[in-house]
Amino acid sequence: MTKATMIKHYLKTAFRNILKYKAYSAINISGLAIGLAVCMMIVLYVRHESGYDQFHANAGRIYWIQTKIKLTADSLFMPYLSYSAAPTAAKTDPTIESFLRLRKDPENVIIQNKEQPSLKFSESKFLFADSNFFRFFSFPLLQGSKAQVLQRPMSVVISQNAARKYFGSMDVIGRLIRYNNLYDFVVTGIAENPPSNSSIDFDFVASLSSMRSIKEEEPLIRADKNDFTTYFLLRPGSDFHHVENTLFRITKQHDNSDDLNLRYISIPLSEVHLLSGMDTANLKYLKIFPYVAALVLLLALINYISLSTARSVIRVKEIGVRKVLGAGRRLVATQFFLESALYTAIAFVLAYLLYLYTEPFFVHFSR
Repeated sequence: MTKATMIKHYLKTAFRNILKYKAYSAINISGLAIGLAVCMMIVLYVRHESGYDQFHANAGRIYWIQTKIKLTADSLFMPYLSYSAAPTAAKTDPTIESFLRLRKDPENVIIQNKEQPSLKFSESKFLFADSNFFRFFSFPLLQGSKAQVLQRPMSVVISQNAARKYFGSMDVIGRLIRYNNLYDFVVTGIAENPPSNSSIDFDFVASLSSMRSIKEEEPLIRADKNDFTTYFLLRPGSDFHHVENTLFRITKQHDNSDDLNLRYISIPLSEVHLLSGMDTANLKYLKIFPYVAALVLLLALINYISLSTARSVIRVKEIGVRKVLGAGRRLVATQFFLESALYTAIAFVLAYLLYLYTEPFFVHFSR
């Protein structure tokens, strides 16, 4: 008997055993498959959370600035800067290559297709941004020029989802949407939907200069209020602490006080999702979860081995018959190894199918 024929025979025997002992096979395979699927989901979660904003080309040089205000017994963290803070800092600090300001309304806004007034929805993903938004970040544009889409006031870039939702197609350049029942924006581009591991989520990105034409938003610019999420792109090799000191110096000059109970904190873009609230709980969980995955896999393997060992007593008679027919220890071991490999392969395929089925729900839940 050739080696190939022998392996084929052993695989047939393994399949027959699976069909013969259906309950045992189902318990053993499903237990291992569920354990593997849980491990895959944990690995997916860890990779998803650790990979936030890594898709941006300059992610390693982009920093988000928070303001830490020292109170009597505690500290208050504010994730915003004033409208003029970033331009002023960029003029005086040579380590700053570029900056970007974002403004998101704390409440939902009403968006309407002007051509079809019945298409009207409350939206939570409407941003105002500087004109360099699509050059500063690496969100792909499907239509429109990155350098021009947000140059003019009352211009807006919409996502694929928004294009289909409001216009039913991707042919939307030059068409109008109405903002809060009062202001018309011209669609100048379409962007790909932001990935699930992006800390910046949007369906609409309007030019920041539009705020001057909106009655409710203009006072934020005129009064220079701290209402703008601000990012800085530093030159290669620059120290982000230098930007913190620059902002502190600017604030001190405007405040004319010798006792400022505040300081600025730079957070790398890749860590914004985990550290934006100054809460390291998520980071601790990400360190613990790989051990949880290893423990789940270990328990699944122990369960598999225990069931296989318990069943080996039933197969003593089969092994005796094989030895009488001339099968040596090596051939018997080979058969059992092939059976275990077949069980494992089936369990892995089932685990991967289960993983593929649950992945979209899991990613949506983790956003």
